[in-house]
Amino acid sequence: MRSYYFSCSLLIILAILFHSKASNQRSIASPIDLDPVFEQDSLFLKGQVLYKRNCMACHASSPKGVAGPAPNLVGVQMRWKDYPKEDLFNFIRNSQKMIQQEHPKAVKVAKQWDGVMTAHPDLSDEDISSLLYFVEKVPYQKE
Repeated sequence: MRSYYFSCSLLIILAILFHSKASNQRSIASPIDLDPVFEQDSLFLKGQVLYKRNCMACHASSPKGVAGPAPNLVGVQMRWKDYPKEDLFNFIRNSQKMIQQEHPKAVKVAKQWDGVMTAHPDLSDEDISSLLYFVEKVPYQKE
């Protein structure tokens, strides 16, 4: 009888530990609850972490669509469609440099929004691609 109670207790403890660990892993990596479709999407998850670390403070909008101090990033690739992809990547890395060089889109964005965008020179092309992929996939951010 003792071994039965010991086995049951051990199973309960393991179940609690497993559930606790799974819950903690999700909350550390995600600023939002994920659709199960994205839980196995490494590009999405990498973009989500980068967005949370680098963009969310300024570019997040509320579920009601109220903008933060900077524009919502949903659709940013379409807004830059008339320019090479490298221009958007360079703007993300150092918007002020592009404004000083009088890049037409960078100047237009600067006139639309007050403030200075934080430079992110450490982001690789792969980082920016995953970040943009994440931004376009998050349904609640759509305005």
